[in-house]
Amino acid sequence: MIQVFENFSLEDELKQRGRKVYGRINVFQKPDGSSIYLPIMMAIGAQDGPVLVVDSCCHGEEYEGTEAIGSVFHKLDVTQMKGAFIGVPVVNVEAFNEQRRYNGIDFVPLDMNRIFPGSPNGSVT
Repeated sequence: MIQVFENFSLEDELKQRGRKVYGRINVFQKPDGSSIYLPIMMAIGAQDGPVLVVDSCCHGEEYEGTEAIGSVFHKLDVTQMKGAFIGVPVVNVEAFNEQRRYNGIDFVPLDMNRIFPGSPNGSVT
């Protein structure tokens, strides 16, 4: 079941050990009132340990990383894990939905990979 995180706190999520969670985080409200959500997959081990964060699909037409994150997530056994695996299979959701390199919301197409870390006052990308 997909969980919608209203007030997401990774620190709080990591305290709940020995579970897998697949959900989405609301990151932006579009002018039409709809939202853009980031998918997140968390496999939190039963024991304390390092946290690995992996993301993919910065460009909407590059799917390999998305497939890899899903595959790894489903194979992990949290009862045997130390630490956590946090996967964000798609970071450029609008471009992914459009199956294009850049998202169509920005007036001028921007390459997400070239503008990190971005700006709170910048574009959707």
